[in-house]
Amino acid sequence: MGRAVPLRHVRASQRTLSAARSEPGCDVHPVRRRTKGKRMSGPRAADTRRPPMPPPPGKMGVCTWCGEAIFFPANHKKAGEVNLRRCWHPGCVDAYKLATQSSWQREACWKRDKGVCATCGIVAVRKGWRRGQKVYYAAPMRSKLGGGIGTPVEWCDLHDWHADHIKPLWSVPPHLPLSERDAWWGIENLQTLCHACHRAKTKREAADRSAHRRLPSPARNES
Repeated sequence: MGRAVPLRHVRASQRTLSAARSEPGCDVHPVRRRTKGKRMSGPRAADTRRPPMPPPPGKMGVCTWCGEAIFFPANHKKAGEVNLRRCWHPGCVDAYKLATQSSWQREACWKRDKGVCATCGIVAVRKGWRRGQKVYYAAPMRSKLGGGIGTPVEWCDLHDWHADHIKPLWSVPPHLPLSERDAWWGIENLQTLCHACHRAKTKREAADRSAHRRLPSPARNES
């Protein structure tokens, strides 16, 4: 086990690195900190896959996703009144999960496309063996198999496709109005791609994003 570094040495190294970055022509790049899924503040706050949300209502009876009032259904005895016990519309819950959870995005693409690639048209679903979950056998079967843990396999459908955003989310314009949110995080911006087509599209988008980052700030916001 290595020796612990005193804190004063760490602080001195940080001050030296900060001073080196301030020098003109410095090629020392700042270390990117991990956010662990949390929102960031500062110049990189817009680099997030989270959709824009309305201002927090601060009270019950207002939907968190669309910002509109939540009323009791028509078959309720309080029909027409605001439901102060809810803060989400049922449909808005599905829209939020579709925008933020990859499992919902894959399920929506599967129901619509059935694994057919939008670029080359092949069916990216094949039959094959898949390793199942571990099974803990009982004592009689354990003695026959020579062990207590087994890993069976099953013959099933293997899905070799990806749920891809047609318009990449990194190109979302700043200050996007809520009325245009579904055009980026909705089902109309999702497509099914096979592994080869998805890899080629990701390569093109990486080159476009690299060129976009080299633009000055005013031109970057306009594009």
